[in-house]
Amino acid sequence: MSLSNITGAIAAVWFMFGLSIGGDEAASADFQLRNSQAVQRGPTQVAERTNVQKYSFRRIAKLTPDRGVARIAWSPDSKLLVTSAPTNPSLTIWNVKREKAILRIDHRTLGGGITAFSPDGRYVVSTDFDKREFGETASAVLYDVATGRVAQKIEGPKYPKSGGMAKFSFMVFDPKRKRLFVAYAPSHDIPAVGIYDTTNWRLIRTFGDKTHLVRGFDITSDGRHVLAGTYESYRIAKLTSRHRGTVYIWHAKTGELIKSFKAHDVGVSKLKVRPNDSGSMIVVGGSNTASLRNTETGKWDRRRNYDLVRVIDTSSQRLKWSYVFQNRGSKIVGLTVHPNGEIFIASDGGKAVVFASETGDVLHIIDPPGVTGAAVFNPTGDRLAVVSGKRVFVFDVRKIR
Repeated sequence: MSLSNITGAIAAVWFMFGLSIGGDEAASADFQLRNSQAVQRGPTQVAERTNVQKYSFRRIAKLTPDRGVARIAWSPDSKLLVTSAPTNPSLTIWNVKREKAILRIDHRTLGGGITAFSPDGRYVVSTDFDKREFGETASAVLYDVATGRVAQKIEGPKYPKSGGMAKFSFMVFDPKRKRLFVAYAPSHDIPAVGIYDTTNWRLIRTFGDKTHLVRGFDITSDGRHVLAGTYESYRIAKLTSRHRGTVYIWHAKTGELIKSFKAHDVGVSKLKVRPNDSGSMIVVGGSNTASLRNTETGKWDRRRNYDLVRVIDTSSQRLKWSYVFQNRGSKIVGLTVHPNGEIFIASDGGKAVVFASETGDVLHIIDPPGVTGAAVFNPTGDRLAVVSGKRVFVFDVRKIR
């Protein structure tokens, strides 16, 4: 099957950093990538090489919420899935095996907020809640999965001017250390990152630049480091500005900025850490277009980035390989990494493409009907949920021997 009809834009960055950081290495360092030995790939067929581990994806379930799907999340035991929609004032919890909605949680707001199951599976944590009840006194709430009722609200830092609480734009749990890591919605008044204690849901600390526009967010598997991908605009002349995607890495315990680097020429749209013992690699989805002001003509020109899949060894600061798509889209809307780290899936709104993380080979193309959005592996990696239009398709995932 050819990729020539994929309308997409994927930026992947595999980022390697030392976890034993001290002395001068702890200081923030911006650097440019060197690509003297990089291999550039282009649109290709599904890999036929025998030395690449392949996977099969068999559709086993279809979930159909009332008004479409914006976000999805698996329960820890992979039996349930929660969905939210941009225009639906409710969350829906599904029994995946039965393809049946078992609970609807009404919150009377616009919807489409950040939603996730708590590590024990007892609660759904969401930024969608009844604003008439809580007003600006909560950043998120915990819904009881058994009853659908609000069990507790989660408070965040307050905006100095309005007095309202900052809303979450990303959430990542660290079950072993009983922590919840969040990125706050863009603001010039509060730090970018917050850490909560999940035993009492209280805020422990905040850190990060107040101007960061976080578009991707994750933590390393050992919980020691927090990573954020941003979309930034900076001025190079009076009437000329440019965009870039920067990745920031902080020490979770102290909030100290360890390192920052330019990951994309235009902007980061998604970020996921590759699950492994050291947490030494990440995948970054990017945007491939931006507007620049031409100082001579006064018009806005489109700036494009075509080598959108990038593999980078940051220990040597070298671009190892990149991938160029024939049909160029705008940005990545879905990105998920398999728990074993061997493959990742990226979606640009068209098809969901399965990549071998080490080689960049295209292993499979998932093409459900409709516009493809979020894609999420379950905790064990044997199930994949993909948003397509107003539906969610669930696939059985297996290695091909």
